[in-house]
Amino acid sequence: MSPGAIAVVGLLMALTDLASAANGRPDAGTLAEQIRGLPSTVLSEEERESAAGMIPDDLDRRLRAANRSSSAEWKAIKTRDDWQRFRDDKLRRLRKAVGPLPDRPAGLRLKVTATFNGDGYRIQNLVFQSRPGLWVTANLYLPAEPAESMPGMLICHSHHTPKEHGELQDMDMTWARRGCLVLVPDLLGHGERRQHPFVTEADYPKPFRVGRQDYYFRYDLGMQLALAGESLMGWFVWDIHSRVTVLTLQPGVDQKRIVILGAVAGGGFLPWTIVGAIALRPFIYAHEFAWNRPHDPVWRRLQSIWSLHGAEDKLAAVRGRGSVNGRPPESTHCTHIGLVHRRSIHPAFRRWFDIDVTENHEYSARLESDRLRCITPAAKDALKPRRICDLLCEITAARIVSAPSRQDRLSDADRREQLRQAWSAVLGRPRPCNTLEARVVAADDVRTIYKPAVQSYRGADSADKLVIQETTKPASRWLLQRLCGPSVGDNWTIEWEEEM
Repeated sequence: MSPGAIAVVGLLMALTDLASAANGRPDAGTLAEQIRGLPSTVLSEEERESAAGMIPDDLDRRLRAANRSSSAEWKAIKTRDDWQRFRDDKLRRLRKAVGPLPDRPAGLRLKVTATFNGDGYRIQNLVFQSRPGLWVTANLYLPAEPAESMPGMLICHSHHTPKEHGELQDMDMTWARRGCLVLVPDLLGHGERRQHPFVTEADYPKPFRVGRQDYYFRYDLGMQLALAGESLMGWFVWDIHSRVTVLTLQPGVDQKRIVILGAVAGGGFLPWTIVGAIALRPFIYAHEFAWNRPHDPVWRRLQSIWSLHGAEDKLAAVRGRGSVNGRPPESTHCTHIGLVHRRSIHPAFRRWFDIDVTENHEYSARLESDRLRCITPAAKDALKPRRICDLLCEITAARIVSAPSRQDRLSDADRREQLRQAWSAVLGRPRPCNTLEARVVAADDVRTIYKPAVQSYRGADSADKLVIQETTKPASRWLLQRLCGPSVGDNWTIEWEEEM
């Protein structure tokens, strides 16, 4: 198997027992018997070892090639206009990957299910609708005495725990006591919005951490959305959009002082191009542990981008100590944003948003999780929250109903092209490359069973051909054409090569 090739291993059977075939169609009983006796091993042990890594190796090659291309484009950026062209192209591709977003709702459905007071702050348990039938659970922390103009803060929790986590409560109470409105929702599929049936540890036969199960189920949720032509990231994006809307509609919130914080899967690990796209806005680049600042290529790029915009003072960095393998206090582990990190965040917030908080203002009076739960029995009966899989059934059913009317307006050729483009968007690169080779790796002279290993994804300029060498054409021709039709793909042709 040559470098740069992906092997598709298949079995091709040429059946010689033509006495049992009529008009080239083998007898079903004979065919079944021969298939049962067919050895399933196609590749040698050495070839199997090579084939086992062909997909990750191919992905690695593609990623490295894309990285080299992107790095070359970056090095060519000299002006702000250069950067904006580079940025706009990446954002266009990102929007396409995210997929379609729903229309803005005519109004916001929001319900306060509980309110209680703390020392210098208040908490409201909220539910609001981001899509028809899809409810978001969130805690809103407010100052005990709201000002006429206040910063609004949206905190996206990490994938480890939902909104009630103690570290989140510390941040929320601290900033609310200092004059901010802080909204902390459950992410899609987490906490009160989890989509799997394991609400508590008692619901699962083996020990496991419920919060982690929320994170693992993202995989299942992503597949469900993909089947409906949606994307998990697209639903996350719209979810965040709805949270910002809720925050900005609160009385007294200054829309020029909106702060979004996140950690790990709640906001960390963002590609540098996405981060750079917000240049001119303030940004804090944070590391949970020690950070090799002089040798971080992402930091250097961010500095260049903010410099192109003349906004160097809007860029800051925060770091911790130690490493992920170390232990506290030498290593500054945190679930969301730790106290040691907030010490460096406070001066930047004071400078950018006039949020007057120091380490001495840090506050902690953690509440039991049950007090921060938003879906009460009464709210559940009134709102009737639904699972995403049920909503997707309705979405896909509506699309299926509307699809024929859209297709009827197209010619046959346009319809085929539209389908080709639609599937290309889903499958990525469905068309094979130009060269397809087939070779016999084993044969049984009694049954003349041929087992070709087919290699595809090899660059060549010639038309694709599948060349089959056989000793008994009628039966194998019948089987192959039943498997893949008279042609395989748009450019493949089948040539029946006579035995020499």
